[in-house]
Amino acid sequence: NDRDWRLFQELAAQADLIISSGRYLREWAQGRAQEILQVDDPRFADLRAWREERGLKPQPDIAIISGSLDFPIPAVLTEGGREVVVFTGGDPDPARVAQIEEQAGRLFVVGDEGVEGGALVAQMAALGYETVYSAAGPRIAHLLLEANVLDRLYLTHASRLLVGDH
Repeated sequence: NDRDWRLFQELAAQADLIISSGRYLREWAQGRAQEILQVDDPRFADLRAWREERGLKPQPDIAIISGSLDFPIPAVLTEGGREVVVFTGGDPDPARVAQIEEQAGRLFVVGDEGVEGGALVAQMAALGYETVYSAAGPRIAHLLLEANVLDRLYLTHASRLLVGDH
């Protein structure tokens, strides 16, 4: 709802970096996901002003976590001076790595088998990111919880009573 969406925007506006996933970008490209990575909606001009008053970029940078590196990078992610940082694990295909770095920015391997939460957060800190907001789903939440690197968890809840036929 509108209040929940406003809260989402307020939390995202405080971040240096927003975590997303390759899965989200695939679903977004297919038209099956809500736009969550743009925080420049005119309805939230006050949040943009808040960022600018504090010397922050107009929008937080974006981190994409992906094991497969199989995702499109929409131009909207790199507009307005925003940086895209991709994190993966294992031994990624060098051709795909070069393609991503040319199109979007930097790519870091943060794990031998897959992305490891501790290595991920350590690399984000090394890049200078202090406030990171995860807009990703349950797999990324599990990754962060398992590595004991999650400071706060915001949970929205909608109660619904489902009875009868649709």
